[in-house]
Amino acid sequence: MRKAVLEVLSPNPSLALTIEKKCNELESLDWFSVIPKLWPNAKYVYSIMTGSMQPYLKKLRRYAGNLPLVSADYGSTESWIGVNVDPSFTPENVTFAVIPTFSYFEFIPLYRQNQESNSAIDDFMEAEPVPLSQVKIGQEYEVVLTTFTGLSLSLSLSLSLSLSLFGFPLLIKLYE
Repeated sequence: MRKAVLEVLSPNPSLALTIEKKCNELESLDWFSVIPKLWPNAKYVYSIMTGSMQPYLKKLRRYAGNLPLVSADYGSTESWIGVNVDPSFTPENVTFAVIPTFSYFEFIPLYRQNQESNSAIDDFMEAEPVPLSQVKIGQEYEVVLTTFTGLSLSLSLSLSLSLSLFGFPLLIKLYE
């Protein structure tokens, strides 16, 4: 591996010293603004920052300094689900539009047996699945995503003005 890399790149002792100096300075600042200091031409940080990644936003902001954080799309391990309709919004305020050509989406309406409970582990009654075109704002759904190669994934989501996935905000908004 080293031999293959050395055929393309050659050591740059001057650059290595510059990086080492910057890292020593950054270490004393607890790595604040490490991204723009090591990559001064960076314009933004692009990443998935919703769902299970949201707890890491505080640390990412620290590393990014004044660079904007862009959360442009939302996906799962099996398929992309949606795209951000305005990537200039902060990750906490993004709105994703479900893109029906990424996979085939079915939405199983969920009805709570105990209306006073907001627990994520509450028992639900399920209705027949509906396509994306029949999804209603404010209704909770279990989403069944089927890729075009036939792989299926089931997600429990609440498709309303803000959606949650396993207790983490997904912030998908549906437009009529």
